[in-house]
Amino acid sequence: MGYCITVKECNVFIPNDQKVVALKTLKSTAANTDRMGGGGYTGGEVVERWFAWIDMKKLANANTLVEAFDAWRYIFTEDEDGVRLEYFHGEKLGDDVFLWETMAPFIQDGGYITVIGEDDTFWRWKFNNGICEEVELRLMEV
Repeated sequence: MGYCITVKECNVFIPNDQKVVALKTLKSTAANTDRMGGGGYTGGEVVERWFAWIDMKKLANANTLVEAFDAWRYIFTEDEDGVRLEYFHGEKLGDDVFLWETMAPFIQDGGYITVIGEDDTFWRWKFNNGICEEVELRLMEV
């Protein structure tokens, strides 16, 4: 089950001066159980919560921002200026909107992630002024 996605294009950069606070913020999301889409149930009651498709142990043990994003299935590379998104190595849409809303204040303005869903729906997460905005995209013949 789940909704398959492919990241078609991305331009997300987090500068060095934001990496430490971004890592701390990303790791602290593990306490935000009300935004978690995954969980274990017994008798119809929730007994455990986690972010859908995320390696929660890897997130908890992450020592770097690159490692923390890997737990969320996003591969970042690091250079002398900061970290940059290279690709998404997951298959399914999970709690990604929450991830990007949380990380938006640390992402350089003008950043974006273009996604296509399994039903050919296109959208883009855009990052400006510390906010993540989801915009629907349409293919048009010109």
